[in-house]
Amino acid sequence: MNAKSIEILNGVFAIILLLIYFLTMGYMIITVFNWDPAIGELVFNNNIIWVANVVGGLVAGVIIANLALSKPGETPVSQVTEISKEYGNGY
Repeated sequence: MNAKSIEILNGVFAIILLLIYFLTMGYMIITVFNWDPAIGELVFNNNIIWVANVVGGLVAGVIIANLALSKPGETPVSQVTEISKEYGNGY
């Protein structure tokens, strides 16, 4: 696998993680908004809490790794710009 394929695969992985996190958190937020205190106590299933914690940790790991790869004083956007110039799609 060449470097470009690995970067594309990493991007797809990050998008999938963010999508799962977005859907999980969205479900939890909608559940809270639709909850009526008269019904009783709001309790989430342990599985959804586990998914939110694990995927949230993975998303945070991806973000921290991206920040760690950028040079001091440089934003990750400039890192993406440099990568795109390497592949001939520069701005």
